[in-house]
Amino acid sequence: MLSALHALQGVEALALAAARIWAAAGELLTAGAILWALDALARSIRIAYSMGRIAGRLLWPVLHALAAGGRWFASHIDWPTVAAVVIDCLKALAVLCWLVVVEGRRLLFSASAAMGRRYAAALASAPSASPVVAPSLPVVVASAPSAPSAPSAPSAPFAPPIAHPLAVVAASLEALTCKELRALTGTRRKLPKASLVALALALA
Repeated sequence: MLSALHALQGVEALALAAARIWAAAGELLTAGAILWALDALARSIRIAYSMGRIAGRLLWPVLHALAAGGRWFASHIDWPTVAAVVIDCLKALAVLCWLVVVEGRRLLFSASAAMGRRYAAALASAPSASPVVAPSLPVVVASAPSAPSAPSAPSAPFAPPIAHPLAVVAASLEALTCKELRALTGTRRKLPKASLVALALALA
């Protein structure tokens, strides 16, 4: 019985010593990990500082020379002349854009009027279609031997040819004045009446 108690006391002492050693080892490992992380941080800071000093020694003279050259170049520029040249260029560009718009509008109206005149000339030169009228057959009326024969019925008259709808529209446009034609086509240019009529036909 006593030997068992002595054995348990020895085991307890052994477990207590092992726990103390484990706690000490854990503290040492934690402290070592913290010191390693701090050393890695210090080493990276030292490397970054060294690279910055090297880059500064190499780049500072170049940057200083570039800054001095830029100041010298800027001091030799006549800025009022540059501003005047830029303003003149902008004015010329604005005038060019205005001329392009005006000439393009004029060419568009001229092309529309030419197409209208060509279309009107084609309609005027095309023969008008006339309706087909069936020939009239004589009507024979039976009569008695003693009575005179009845006169034959007169033949139906031919219908007049049908005018083309655009020809009718052109004729109605010819009756309008130039001012009314300009208001109808939406143009402000003083064109001949034939051109205005052709433009109105093209826009119809």
